[in-house]
Amino acid sequence: MGRFWISRCAGILSMATQLYNNIKMAKKKLLISFSGGRTSAYMLHWLWNNKQDEFDMTVVFANTGLEVSGTLEFVHRVETEWKIPIVWIESRHRDKDGNLFSERGWGIRHQVVSYETAAKFPKKNPVTEKWSWTPFEEMISVLGIPTTNAPFCSEQLKTRAIKSYMSSIKWKGHYVAIGIRSDESSRISNKKKYVYPLATENPMKKLEILSWWASQDFDLDIHEDDGNCNNCWKKNMNLLM
Repeated sequence: MGRFWISRCAGILSMATQLYNNIKMAKKKLLISFSGGRTSAYMLHWLWNNKQDEFDMTVVFANTGLEVSGTLEFVHRVETEWKIPIVWIESRHRDKDGNLFSERGWGIRHQVVSYETAAKFPKKNPVTEKWSWTPFEEMISVLGIPTTNAPFCSEQLKTRAIKSYMSSIKWKGHYVAIGIRSDESSRISNKKKYVYPLATENPMKKLEILSWWASQDFDLDIHEDDGNCNNCWKKNMNLLM
């Protein structure tokens, strides 16, 4: 009798597992590219709480090593307070022996890190107590310093690093969610499978985002002029001096 019920329960569990896998496979895959800003975090919160039935989601934050400390703390609070798994990654232009991944240096790989081990500014790792190059510094050692005429930093440190990670988990043909609001629609790209929920399904403007955050238990604790990266060349020169 005992063996019968054990076998029966095992069969039911197997059927339930198969059903779950079938449902998951039926969902569309969605990469949420989390920038570490308020708008991007609001988009993540809205998608996570409203689109689970439609999408199988992966959330990725690409750390450049030059983010102001408040940005990294904010990303960490998002993952811990909201209990949303966030994959932290960093770009790498060289392997562990210092060899370039491509002849001209444009090829990159990713490295999975965490809040504790991510490259920070300043660069002393609080866990290993060692000083190391940030992904940004490694990039400029290979490709030089990005400028208005050669704005390759986001492509190298974020876009390609994320593509490397998504390839490693065998995701292809997935959608990509970008946190662009309805009041900045000029930034919207016509790339296929890019979605902008805060400009389409749930249109939001900057003041609405700020109002929503004002009612939350935590917020991004940096000055608006700081942006995410220290000394970004895109900032007004008066702010950099």
